[in-house]
Amino acid sequence: MDIISTLVNAIMGFVNAVINTILIIGVALIWGIIAAIVIGVIIFLILKARERVKRER
Repeated sequence: MDIISTLVNAIMGFVNAVINTILIIGVALIWGIIAAIVIGVIIFLILKARERVKRER
């Protein structure tokens, strides 16, 4: 019984570690995508603003 419970605990610990890793990577990917979109929009707006300045001059 002790060997079986030890194995179950080890497997559960490993599964929890894998799930935590997947969650961390998933959250990091989501934040990375959000950051990329925000940065892209900011760069786009800056380029548009520069075009307007050039036209006004």
